[in-house]
Amino acid sequence: MMMGLKWGWRTKIMYFLLLFLFAGGVTQHVHLSNQLQDARLQITTLTQLMSRFSPVADTMANFAQESQGARVLHTLSSDTFRTSIQDKIMDQLLSWVTTSTDHQRIIQDHSRSPPGACWCFAGSKGHAVVSLSHPIEVTHVTIGHITKRLSLTGEINSAPREFSVYGLVHDNDEGIHLGSFAYSKNGLNSQTFELPVPVKDVFSHVKLEIKTNWGDEDQTCLYNFRVHGYPVSG
Repeated sequence: MMMGLKWGWRTKIMYFLLLFLFAGGVTQHVHLSNQLQDARLQITTLTQLMSRFSPVADTMANFAQESQGARVLHTLSSDTFRTSIQDKIMDQLLSWVTTSTDHQRIIQDHSRSPPGACWCFAGSKGHAVVSLSHPIEVTHVTIGHITKRLSLTGEINSAPREFSVYGLVHDNDEGIHLGSFAYSKNGLNSQTFELPVPVKDVFSHVKLEIKTNWGDEDQTCLYNFRVHGYPVSG
């Protein structure tokens, strides 16, 4: 009888000990799960906060990107701004045998290009025709320039101001007007514009036409041009 009673107490003690350990394990698991959930919420919140400081264009596909096959048709675009007759003549000669590296700068997706790493044309009016990497339905366009804070003079008078965008089915088309916009010299360096009216046509080329700049009578400079939309197969 004593032996049976002794083993009965041992069994009870082991039972309560195991129950205590199990309860502690459950509590620890719940605590760790709550910590993991809190960490996930913090990561999500941080990601959302970071996205607010990122350019909108960085969240959308860019079909006017040189590394993806897009190119600027320099023979259909304005000439690069030159200060000497010799440079102008050299540009004309080279245009027959090679692609202009100056024009290509606007589609190299250097959204944070240093001052001077841009393409400039003479005066306040000019244009560029871009052959897109894929035929798309255009929804947005993005214009990039340095900010006033990065400018050595504290001004960006050579930045584009009013501009229009046209969609071209072929490079020799007149194009369909997609919208007219204004780049703010007091805004972000990269500014994205949504088409005012959706256009369902599919375009393989886009023409950017600069109509005015912010006061520089000699030249207009463009650092970045991006085209966003939906690719269409075939």
